[in-house]
Amino acid sequence: RFFEYTLDAFAPETRVQKLKGLCKTRWVERHDCLETFQSLYLYIFACFDAIIQPQCYPSVYELSAESDWNWDTNTKTKAIGLLNSLKCGKNIVALVILVNSLDYVKGIAFKLQKRNLDVVVAYKLIGSAIEDIKGVRKNFDEMWNKWYSAAEIIAIDVGEEISIPRRCKFQKNRSNTPAETCSEYFKRSIGIPFIDDFISQLCERFSIDNCKIHAIVSLIPEAVIKMDEKDLDDIHRKLLFWETDMPSPDTLRRELDRWRRYCFDIKQPEEKNLIDILVLCDEDIFPNIRQLILVGCTNPIGTCEAERSFSALRRIKTYLRSTMTEERLAGLTMMAVHYEECAQINTEEIVKKFTQANPRRMFCSSILFD
Repeated sequence: RFFEYTLDAFAPETRVQKLKGLCKTRWVERHDCLETFQSLYLYIFACFDAIIQPQCYPSVYELSAESDWNWDTNTKTKAIGLLNSLKCGKNIVALVILVNSLDYVKGIAFKLQKRNLDVVVAYKLIGSAIEDIKGVRKNFDEMWNKWYSAAEIIAIDVGEEISIPRRCKFQKNRSNTPAETCSEYFKRSIGIPFIDDFISQLCERFSIDNCKIHAIVSLIPEAVIKMDEKDLDDIHRKLLFWETDMPSPDTLRRELDRWRRYCFDIKQPEEKNLIDILVLCDEDIFPNIRQLILVGCTNPIGTCEAERSFSALRRIKTYLRSTMTEERLAGLTMMAVHYEECAQINTEEIVKKFTQANPRRMFCSSILFD
């Protein structure tokens, strides 16, 4: 609440009016939290400084509803510690690096939480983001100048100067970072290691070699027509992971050859995802491939839909509905999760079918049918 008064005193017309919490489960919220923290950095600094030195901020206390806040010793001690952290040049540089680096995956974090995102599209988006970050790493010197300039502006706003931390004269476990300037020091000690680790983590997390579903993604015509015999053998070996789901796995290798020739005959296929390709794949001619594509279509790319189900379950199963049957609970949960489809349901048609399936004199006398 005191931060709101500080914001009203210094920036009453700012677009962002409050800080956001650092969510532990949703990465999308973390992006917004860090961006908001950076945009309100100066006002957060002023808020802590106003707690420590009330006499220097009379405008903040005039807007406050409280005549005297009476900050205790514990609150002032915490404010001093947080204020020193905000003034630390290393923390400022780290914040700018983090916000700018995560901006390349912010859109994907939003996209991966959509309901109808195909796994093929998801892989393309992730691959594009990794290539963008690798491009930043190749031209890091040019990008670093912009990032470090932004960090210097924040440091000037809070009345500090970014400087090289004190370095030990003798190091036993590691050597000091060689640097002649402050910018060069933070680029070598924080910037480059963070970007390298960021790329490494993304490649490891979304590794093609460790993902079984990527073999099914390779069945799209755009990818199949680029394969040779060696690639088909490799895809065949990986697709046998779903051997129990295929109607005739022994014929899969020959079926892949026919599917490749069929994809060559398609002139510039417009189908870019598995759902559209499912229409092209005839069940009689390509029974195994069609079954594999069905597996790919039903394979979720994340846990967002399950999280929505749990959230809907908490809203539906209240203490007034604690005695309902599992069948009714499952039906209400499906209606709550897929509310867009339920909005298109004709209720009159449902009532008509219900009364016809359960004929009773009371229904027939009270409801008129066309």
